[in-house]
Amino acid sequence: MGVVTDYLFSLLDKQVEHHGLVVWYDPEKDYAAALQELQTRFAEHGIAYAAYNGSFFALRHTVEPHLLGLEPPRLIVYVPLSQTDTDSALVELECAGVVVQPGQQPPTRNTRLAIVGRNALTEVLGEEMASKIEKQIEQGKLSLADLDAIADKGGEITEGVTTVIFGSGNPQEVALLFLKSDSFDQDLLDKNALPELALLLRSAFGADLPNDGAPSTQRRRFARYILASDLVHHLDGAVPEALQSVPIASNERMRKACAHLARDWRLHLDLRASYAEQAQFIEKELSIEQLDVSLEQTATPDTFLVLERNLQLKVIEALLSREDPKILALAQQRQSHFWAGLRGEVQAEWALIETSGLVLQEASRIERELKAAKLDATHLFQAYVEGEAPWCLLDTHHRHMERRHHELDLSFNNRHQALQKLIARSRSRYMEVVAMLAERFSEAYQRADFQLDNTVRQTEIYDRYVRPIL
Repeated sequence: MGVVTDYLFSLLDKQVEHHGLVVWYDPEKDYAAALQELQTRFAEHGIAYAAYNGSFFALRHTVEPHLLGLEPPRLIVYVPLSQTDTDSALVELECAGVVVQPGQQPPTRNTRLAIVGRNALTEVLGEEMASKIEKQIEQGKLSLADLDAIADKGGEITEGVTTVIFGSGNPQEVALLFLKSDSFDQDLLDKNALPELALLLRSAFGADLPNDGAPSTQRRRFARYILASDLVHHLDGAVPEALQSVPIASNERMRKACAHLARDWRLHLDLRASYAEQAQFIEKELSIEQLDVSLEQTATPDTFLVLERNLQLKVIEALLSREDPKILALAQQRQSHFWAGLRGEVQAEWALIETSGLVLQEASRIERELKAAKLDATHLFQAYVEGEAPWCLLDTHHRHMERRHHELDLSFNNRHQALQKLIARSRSRYMEVVAMLAERFSEAYQRADFQLDNTVRQTEIYDRYVRPIL
């Protein structure tokens, strides 16, 4: 069932719920094509159905059994005529229930196709586009089936000029092409298509763009609206104080549409450069770096580079203050996100943050395990080289940290100062634990008379494993 037909069903269902008996006049037979589908829905909801087929006597005979009970019937009587053409043949039914028909008051009983279509399509296409379609319905240009098709296509419906210019009527595709570059600007001006483009973007994304002005100005305004809405969407709808005066999508549905557009803008390889250029301009224009966003809130958005930088600082601070596997997982995940994929230094910084955190994590784990039990030399050796998480991982992570630190040119800004502090902390913990481990093993090895049980010496490897193969 289409969106408009579904809206009609809900309108009739509410009348049955409140009044029991509904006499439905459809003089233009606007809904005749949907009757079979509607009857199925009526039956599913326990609503009886009867229709006029040329004889009011036959109709009254069909309806009469439903009127014998003490409770009001759940019944819809469909009449494909005007009420005035029935000569009051159904007046008893009308008095026992309510009438729904084109122009009926209150508005909840008005089944005029133009009104039903507009109300159903407003949520899909927006108020302005729905009003435009309402006029086309009144002119007899659109049927119920047409309206359901329009609803299925959503914001793809345009007047045609935009489709000619961009080669598509899909608002997502049009918006991306418009945001990408100025290659369509002259055509928009020559064909006076900016008003239509503004209407399309307003219907699909809720962007309130003026109809006049240069295409470049419209593009910057639209980009700012999309990115601000994307950010607020990923902050669970919370609008930071710094963005209170910035135009953003007014409802969750439109914010999702904006977030979807921003994501596609970032993911398309031929569009990501234009996204980065616009995003870095807009983040300065909106002073995004001043937003007070928590670690939990900043863990999701890819909207602005400055938020990615701020997230790195917050992750570093968290690693310096506590052990949390979720923080390390976050550092690992961000290496595959948009800004890390676009900028090699961002990815390298995340990798260095992760390995520094892994050094801290492994150092603390080994320290706890060393203190938990008095292990002999053999068990200390085995713990270092065997198992799912051998202690030698500490050395591995430390080597990776030092290599990545050597490869990355760290400047003297606040963010890199914090990262240097994390590296220094990781080095210190590494030395502490390695010294503790060396001391424990040396003492235990001496007590074992420098012998390890069930351990292959390096001098035995060739004779035992290599020579037999040769």
